[in-house]
Amino acid sequence: MIIAGGMLFNIFEVGRFHSESQVKAKYNAMSSSASLIIASGFKLFLILSEADLFWFAVAYSIEMVIKSVGFIIFYQIKNKDIVKWKFDRKILSSLLKDSWALMLSGVAVMLYMRIDQIMLKEMLGASAVGQYSVAVKISEIWYFIPVVISSSLFPAIIDAKRKGKEFYHKRLQQLYNFMSIIALSITIPIYIFSNKIIFLLFGENYLIASDVLQIHILSLLFVFWGQASGKWLITENYVKISMYRTIAGAVLNIILNIILIKYYNINGAAFATLFSYMLAGYIFDIFNKKTYIALKMKSKSLFLKK
Repeated sequence: MIIAGGMLFNIFEVGRFHSESQVKAKYNAMSSSASLIIASGFKLFLILSEADLFWFAVAYSIEMVIKSVGFIIFYQIKNKDIVKWKFDRKILSSLLKDSWALMLSGVAVMLYMRIDQIMLKEMLGASAVGQYSVAVKISEIWYFIPVVISSSLFPAIIDAKRKGKEFYHKRLQQLYNFMSIIALSITIPIYIFSNKIIFLLFGENYLIASDVLQIHILSLLFVFWGQASGKWLITENYVKISMYRTIAGAVLNIILNIILIKYYNINGAAFATLFSYMLAGYIFDIFNKKTYIALKMKSKSLFLKK
């Protein structure tokens, strides 16, 4: 209930979307940083004082409230027109019509980001989940990077489309190239030093997780590509394609978890995640003429071709 109450303040994230549309990500960063610092300080105090779980839920809600209110405060400072906002039923109807597929995509993403751990617990027990989650945390900690990049550059991509097809495609290819460089620069070192990373962070008892980390981190490239192509699909109004590919990834993830966990234990869950991200972020583009151009751009980005 407390966390749900904090989520009500997400309505103020309209301020964040406005900043992104103006390519002014620094205001969003300031709000997010302030909320993170305050909430982290509060959580540290709760840990030291051995507080009840209830207060950690309060801390989580406080973080959401500060961040969301910060977005709207910066919006008002820059634009000074919040009192002029009016409810428009037609706009609401249009948004709901266009966004239902994206909402289903979001549910599917949440499903196949966590279904592996649920299935591991049911099939192998809590100990296996503990080993697996150690590796997943190291891998997933990088997922915010493509979200920030794609969100920040989304308005620029839309603007490029207005300037012509050739310029638009050039900008998209540059985005994919950039995504590939960052993803590979993170993936390669972690893959090579996975054993040492696990040992330094969690100790010898969790070294089994190093193999999981090697497999799971390989999905990072497809996560980066998926975020970039997701914004492109919205720009082209291919939201149903976005929904279909995400659902396909979720279904494949569940099927592969059932099969692979049985034979490869926690490594099987990591393989299931890798293949599902590969399908959603890359292979799915083969099956639709509209998305084939994205497939070519992603492939070319591995060689940094313009």
